[in-house]
Amino acid sequence: MSGRVSGAEIDPQDKWGSTPLADAIHYKNHGVVKLLEKHGAKHLMAPMHVKNAREIPEYEIDANELDFTNSVDISKGTFAIASWRGTQVAVKKLGDELFTDEDKVRAFRDELELFQKIRHPNVVQFLGAVTQSSPMMIVIEYLPKGDLRAFLKRKCALKPITA
Repeated sequence: MSGRVSGAEIDPQDKWGSTPLADAIHYKNHGVVKLLEKHGAKHLMAPMHVKNAREIPEYEIDANELDFTNSVDISKGTFAIASWRGTQVAVKKLGDELFTDEDKVRAFRDELELFQKIRHPNVVQFLGAVTQSSPMMIVIEYLPKGDLRAFLKRKCALKPITA
C-alpha cells in the first residue's frame, strides 16, 4: 500500500496543517502511530532540517539520546525533565503541530540563537538542540530547585546584596 488504506488518504492535512500522524504523536497514541507509519504516513520534516550532513549544527543532539521514560512536565507541556547521557536536563519541545505556525518556529529559532550566545553563571547552560528531526527541542541545564520566579514568590524579595 502506498499512502492509502482502503482508499483513504494516509497523510491528509487539516486546516491547521496537522496530519493524523502528528496528532497521534502529540497525544502519545503509540498504537495509532505504528499503524499510520506501517501504511506509509510520513513525519513532517523539521523546519530547520538540512539536506547536507556537513550543514548539521555542532550543537545537534540525537533525539534518541534523550530518555523521557520518567519524564515530568515542568511547565504546561512545553518543558519536561529528561535524562541525557546520565544527567537530568530540561527540554523545551516544539511539536509537529506547531511547525506550520511561522511565529512559533521563528521564536524557537530566536531562542536557540540566544541560548548559543549566553554564557553566564546565573543563566541556565545551553547543552544542545534537536533540529534535524521532530519534535525539535532545546536542551538546557536542569535546576532541581526551580526557577527565579518561583524562588521570588517564596521569598517575596531579595536583599540588595543578594540581588
